[in-house]
Amino acid sequence: MDSQKTKKVGYSKALIASLAAFCCLLIYILACVSSPVTWSPDSSQIAILVTMPPGDDPDHFAIFTYDISTRERVLLDEVKADGVLSAPAWSPDGKWIAYYRVEPSPSVEPVLPPHTDPNSSASTVKSTEQATLDAGVKKCKGKGQKKVIGEELFSEENKVLPYFLFDIIEEGVSEEAEETFDVKLVIVSPDGKEKKEESIQFNDSSDARKVLMIMQPQWSKDSRHLFYARLLDSEDLYYISSLNIDTGEMCAHFFSSSGSFSLSPDGNWIASLLKNESKKFLLNIARVDGTMQKYFKLDLEIEEEALLLGLKASWSRDSKYVVVTANEEFGIIDTNTGKMQKYSDPDSEMVAHGTFSPVGDKLFYMAQYDVGEPNSTEEKVALSFVTLNNRKTGIMFLPKFEELGQISVSPNGKMFLVRGTIEDEQGNEKSALIFWDGKTQQVVKTDRWLKTPFYTDDDLIFEEKLIGNWKDNDAEILISKGKTENTYKIILTEQDGETQTFAANLIKLNNLMFLGIFYDENVLQENNTYDRLLPDGFVRVDQIEPKPILQEIEYEEVFELFNIERDLLKQEKTTAN
Repeated sequence: MDSQKTKKVGYSKALIASLAAFCCLLIYILACVSSPVTWSPDSSQIAILVTMPPGDDPDHFAIFTYDISTRERVLLDEVKADGVLSAPAWSPDGKWIAYYRVEPSPSVEPVLPPHTDPNSSASTVKSTEQATLDAGVKKCKGKGQKKVIGEELFSEENKVLPYFLFDIIEEGVSEEAEETFDVKLVIVSPDGKEKKEESIQFNDSSDARKVLMIMQPQWSKDSRHLFYARLLDSEDLYYISSLNIDTGEMCAHFFSSSGSFSLSPDGNWIASLLKNESKKFLLNIARVDGTMQKYFKLDLEIEEEALLLGLKASWSRDSKYVVVTANEEFGIIDTNTGKMQKYSDPDSEMVAHGTFSPVGDKLFYMAQYDVGEPNSTEEKVALSFVTLNNRKTGIMFLPKFEELGQISVSPNGKMFLVRGTIEDEQGNEKSALIFWDGKTQQVVKTDRWLKTPFYTDDDLIFEEKLIGNWKDNDAEILISKGKTENTYKIILTEQDGETQTFAANLIKLNNLMFLGIFYDENVLQENNTYDRLLPDGFVRVDQIEPKPILQEIEYEEVFELFNIERDLLKQEKTTAN
């Protein structure tokens, strides 16, 4: 198995090794590739976590809802500096979206979500948490009333967690005091107008904040309970809990070696992965009401580091089977008997992100195949499937991604979504979503989402005198009218004959003019105002007649010039008045 395959589809050891450095690229991959999306119950929208690309602002995270048909999006929340957001989860009744949030440091001014009045008293979930880390050991109300090491870390009313499992805590939790940080469990309406939140404590291990980006709360079937994970100690031991959003009651349910877990479609079971003493993985399944807990050994080659990239057990639609993905195969476990069947793709050495179809009997996954000659390094990555009753495999479609991440299927089973990075016209990797309905692919690039326009439609002009075929010593530029009104099409031909095509708007503020350059002309044809006012780059227009004089200029420099000019205009108006 070569390193290139591991990079694209599998759980990259090189990527895992770089976790300690928490570099900008890793943040980008975790938030925009590995982080799962969530669908609205009617399959018309998604909610998604995004961040800025490396080199821009790696500490800026935001959660949006995105309408697939209209391409409109709503900003639900954002944090900057050292704040963090998690993957969101949409409730089955469609009324709420939940996620984890780490606030920026107090020195950083928080960013309020849209439609939030800072002077209003926002509704908050009734809290049962009593600052247990400061007050000491909280008495467990479960069977046995047993006081143990580490019990002070529990804030929940431990009514469901079997008392005998506290023995695990005695062995696994250090007696030394651990530093903690505050994590908000946030519940917000899809339009961003109503918000509730609950504070929980995480032990501050080296990877705790990073892992939050791929963690995702889970909703009960009736949308009344929200299940979430809490980091218990520095050895990556979590316990899975639930919050009753009506009463505020919080209960701990079971232990996990990962913050990623799955609630069964019927709402009765929770599944996660747990490491035993020999570092082998067990499938841990517990009833939500606490009446039964099962542990199944997994005869699969699973890398321990895979948990950091969101590996989790996924349920079948009938709540009878669980699939766990290894690097080269899947294990499908019958949760009644514990028997496991292995599935693999005979033509692929790497598989990832196995997920059951919400309809039918297929298992979908990402796979990588060799193409060309036997020793060729050329590869293709595909969204593939295996039919469970006859083990027939097939390819759904081929997304042209550089880096592949999470896949998901809409609740109605009609739309597929793949996260990843795609190479733009300039050779840079950009985060993108590919929607596929069985016939066509819709590619949505998300890097532009976090930028805010600093000019308006009123600043756009059109100058006929720019149109023409212009030459200098280095290149030839052909400027013509674009497809949409008051836009330009630009074809740049270098000395070596290489050509590039752009779309552009002409922007004017006082005595400054710029061409806003778009690599994709379709952006200017869309209805989304934000996208139409967010070019990929700028060219300064110093002169139009008798011959245009154009020069490249950095995005940030244009932003500063526009702000300076607007301030001067305001001063002139004030003086005149």
